[in-house]
Amino acid sequence: ELVPGVLERGVPTMLAGPGGTHKSRLAIQWGLSLATRTSILGQDVEPASFVYLSYEDNRDEVLRRRHDARALEGPHEHLGELR
Repeated sequence: ELVPGVLERGVPTMLAGPGGTHKSRLAIQWGLSLATRTSILGQDVEPASFVYLSYEDNRDEVLRRRHDARALEGPHEHLGELR
């Protein structure tokens, strides 16, 4: 499991819920945690590449959210793993 009880390797995952509940922010934080090999929500993670697809937000909004989430994370030497 990439994130125990939440994300499994090789299994597509979709977050769904009402607007404004920070689903996109959480997905980006998961991706950054996997790419940077840092824990999230107190859980150790298995390092992995991560693909984030957004069908609602434009590129600038996704980049803004990524920038905001990066401020919460640890070392960034593995950010090449994030797509």
